[in-house]
Amino acid sequence: MIGRRIFLLVGTVLLALTAYRAFIGGDNEATRQTQLIFVIAGVGFMLGAVAMAIVEHGREMAEREKARRDADM
Repeated sequence: MIGRRIFLLVGTVLLALTAYRAFIGGDNEATRQTQLIFVIAGVGFMLGAVAMAIVEHGREMAEREKARRDADM
């Protein structure tokens, strides 16, 4: 659970940093490429957090199903 929060925090910070850098300016090609890299990394971290949540939810559902089957026997 901590991993998901860290990934969300890092992704949010990267996107916020990109927005700030875009706001303060910088019009050359290298700046735009750097901003694109930061956006892709930020979205990647957030997608990683979502993937972790899906895996954790699946694990919890499997444990509940196993406990229910054991209780039925």
